[in-house]
Amino acid sequence: MRLARAQESELPHELSLAFSDSDSDSEPASVLSRHLQGSSQRDAQSEAAMMMNRAEAQRRAETALQDLWVARESVEFCVRPNLVGHTNGVVINGSATGGTPSGPCYAVVINILNSSFFYTSGGIVIGPYVQGITIDKTNFTNSNYGVYVGSPSTGGYQLYVAHSQFNMAIEQIVVNDFYNEVNINLIYVPAGHTGITINASSSGSQYLIHDNQIAGTTGGPGGNTGISFGVAGDFSIVHHNQLLNLTTGIRVAGSVSNVTGSGNAYKNVNTHTAISSSGGGNTVN
Repeated sequence: MRLARAQESELPHELSLAFSDSDSDSEPASVLSRHLQGSSQRDAQSEAAMMMNRAEAQRRAETALQDLWVARESVEFCVRPNLVGHTNGVVINGSATGGTPSGPCYAVVINILNSSFFYTSGGIVIGPYVQGITIDKTNFTNSNYGVYVGSPSTGGYQLYVAHSQFNMAIEQIVVNDFYNEVNINLIYVPAGHTGITINASSSGSQYLIHDNQIAGTTGGPGGNTGISFGVAGDFSIVHHNQLLNLTTGIRVAGSVSNVTGSGNAYKNVNTHTAISSSGGGNTVN
């Protein structure tokens, strides 16, 4: 194990984010976020190739600056060669006991940033009694699963995955319930598998999936699917994703209801949307 901590002088004191202002006819605009502690004098600039209002841009700038400071500490782990491919990278579980009063003890506010997972069975495996997980700027390569969320019948919520790359042998992101947002990721899908799999067991589960690029790895459709909703779930939004080289772009099955989406782009995809759900209100294009 190796622990590293970036020097304060290497981190930005302030971050400027340029964007297109949706409240001003898409005019160029910028917002500024400052880190109020420390002696760093470094400035950072970032540009978002998207249209948003000023409040949303300010929120993103503050989050990005905070993430840079949180990620100043990093840790590397090594696994014995004979265990490679048989262990998980990070496993997160809470406990059914130990909380107050006499209730479950939740694992909360977990940030996994600027990390890499190679040759593991699962990159990040999330179990019961977990709430508030952010996975950002992380690489998942040559393993079986990228992010795997087990059944949260014991109360798990709030998963956010962004700015990451997935190129796994089996499945990339598998979520069994959770309120979750998956956005601006690069996701490769091998033949016969799925990029983002949502198997919600609760009718109250909600998802926001947007601005991802999801591409088959075979150069053409190979029995693979970009985004799949199954079992149950209610009120999800899927928009502005790029789907390439897939057999099916977006599948909605089981009793899933109220999945809506627009602005998704398809290239070399045999079936753009396949909706067989017994639930109502599913309109995705």
